[in-house]
Amino acid sequence: MGASTPQTIALALQHCHSLNIAHRDLKPENLLFKDNSLDAPVKLCDFGFAKVDQGDLMTPQFTPYYVAPQVLEAQRRHQKEKSGIIPTSPTPYTYNKSCDLWSLGVIIYVMLCGYPPFYSKHHSRTIPKDMRKKIMTGSFEFPEEEWSQISEMAKDIVRKLLKVKPEERLTIEGVLDHPWLNSTEALDNILPSAHYDSKTEAMVAGIQQAHAEQLANMRIQDLKVSLKPLHSVNNPILRKRKLLGTKPKDSVYIHDPENSSEDSNVALEKLRDVIAQCILPQAGKGRSSKTSCIDGREQGWEALVPGEREQPPIWSGITCEEHSHDHFSCSETGENEDEKLNEVMQEAWKYNRECKLLRDTLQTFSWNGRGFTDKVDRLKLAEIVKQVIEEQTNSHDSQ
Repeated sequence: MGASTPQTIALALQHCHSLNIAHRDLKPENLLFKDNSLDAPVKLCDFGFAKVDQGDLMTPQFTPYYVAPQVLEAQRRHQKEKSGIIPTSPTPYTYNKSCDLWSLGVIIYVMLCGYPPFYSKHHSRTIPKDMRKKIMTGSFEFPEEEWSQISEMAKDIVRKLLKVKPEERLTIEGVLDHPWLNSTEALDNILPSAHYDSKTEAMVAGIQQAHAEQLANMRIQDLKVSLKPLHSVNNPILRKRKLLGTKPKDSVYIHDPENSSEDSNVALEKLRDVIAQCILPQAGKGRSSKTSCIDGREQGWEALVPGEREQPPIWSGITCEEHSHDHFSCSETGENEDEKLNEVMQEAWKYNRECKLLRDTLQTFSWNGRGFTDKVDRLKLAEIVKQVIEEQTNSHDSQ
């Protein structure tokens, strides 16, 4: 076999390593011919596992049959530390971009004979123990039947690439300088890789199956994510959502069973805001003094929400002494008041949609989910909202 294709692969790898980039997934599936011509150049693809080698390569990213011993060792230590078998090391085990040279050695081996140097007779979803042991010890052979016509130079580059110790392995420059890649001799040998007997076909089928299984799972991170129960999470964003309730796209409030008391308080407050907005402009009609404002507050609030007097109404503390006109003329009127009523009603609706009385009431008041389409009798609405509050309070007390 000519060495032009391995040389092209080596040149692509040299470019990566000159930029200090480790490909980490070198295999035949990631080598593409540009076209169908006999001299088509080979392109190296799929840089999903590629990473700059800054002495911190430790993630066990690999595909079986092409994985270097150092990557398997990283996986072994990672699993033992995760299981608590060994303590977590302050200086984690790392490997370097020489793992690509090991993979290149496997690829050349496969190209020369048609099967990988490391394989197992027992197929499984993970690398079998016997195959792992062969990789970790660098145990492989050149069977006479397939390798008898392969040159010694070709065998030599394979041996020097499949060295277990990275420091003994050929560098990419050593690969490009190797006599096999620079030889001008072309042997007219028919390689045995295209001829399979039944035994070889069974082995290749097993390899293909293992490849397919690994390709389906190799990019899934080896991490098990466990979520804490909501009630034990101390997160400011979640605390706020528990207080205010989550608001999905349809703006429906979702009650949190762990915080039902807080939820109920918020829902009742929204209803009280509606009553306040209803009686605020009504109570001040025809009055023009601070006393009138207070009287309107006391009469309106106490009449509609008994028992709430000890709790300051939402307009408590408002004075009009600095104005020459009455307090209620300072508030928004007309369309602005209608808009404000729509706003507070929207909030109350979000937090009380489960209440049938409120739902039926809003239908009679021409509520479209965003606002009232007709003129609203505010005092009548306030009276009914008062009944909703009483119903909700009684329901909460009975639970």
